[in-house]
This record gives sequence, C-alpha cells and structure tokens, in this order.
Amino acid sequence: MPPAHLSDTYPIAKETLDSLFSYPDNFGIVRRELTVAHCSAVLYYAEALSDTAVTERILAFCKGSADTPMPETAEAFCAENISYAETEISDDPAALHTAVMTGCLLLLCACYPTRGILIKARNIPSRGIEEPEHDKVLRGAHVGFVEVLPRNCAMIRRQLRTPALTM
Repeated sequence: MPPAHLSDTYPIAKETLDSLFSYPDNFGIVRRELTVAHCSAVLYYAEALSDTAVTERILAFCKGSADTPMPETAEAFCAENISYAETEISDDPAALHTAVMTGCLLLLCACYPTRGILIKARNIPSRGIEEPEHDKVLRGAHVGFVEVLPRNCAMIRRQLRTPALTM
C-alpha cells in the first residue's frame, strides 16, 4: 500500500514512485531522468497513453531550461513554464499513479520533492466502433487487439487502472 504523501526528500520520493509503477519491470512505463534549470527531475509516463507531441515539448523545455530560474513553488513553476497544457499538482502517490495510467505525464523535481506535477497529455488509444470479426465476445467490452503491442497494453491499462497490473 503506497504512503499517503510523497516524502520530503527527492531520492525517497523517486523510490516510492518507482515502486508504485513497478519500474523498470513494468512494460510501457517510461522514466526519464532530466535536469530542469539545474535541478534534478524525473518524468514518468505510460508510453502509448500520452501524447507524443506534448511529451517532446516537455523534454525540449527541460533540455533548454539551463538559464531559467527555478520558482519557489511548484504552482509558480507550472504557471511560468508549462502554460500550453493543463496541469495539476498532487502529493498523493495513488492519485499520481491513477493520473499516469490515464495518460498524464508526471514530473517530479528535486526542488519540489513533495509535489508531483501532472501534465495532462492524454492520447487514449482506441479501435474503430465495429466489433472484431474473429474475436467475438458475448459479455463485457467489445474491444479487440491490434498488431502493435504498446497500443494493446495501453488499451488494457485504460480498463484496469490498478498498481497491481504489471506487464
């Protein structure tokens, strides 16, 4: 069971999130070590659930932020630096996990170790509305798999948003 709040030390908060996401053993969960304005940071996201364009913009910002001063609070950081996307801030590891499993990016900065910055970059994979021809089901969702493994995993993650799911 995850703790109620993130730790006030960056390495422990990062370790808590690694454990919650079962990183590196969980297929499709990406963790990128970054530097944001001379401050260590880590970005978590579910590979096929997040919008690639938004993810690339966040990574580009982080790489080009060497001269950017780091604001005092996570709220100020979001207001000044992540203005093109919806953001939310939380210290609850369970809420952070749920958000990542629904397509958000999670940025944890060493400057704000108790505050996880959620960047809403959802790109929910789906199939056409027709029922799969060869995979008929009688009950439940009438969803079939495609040929691309990350999209299949994303469709499963979309339905089962539990930390117990590891692929």
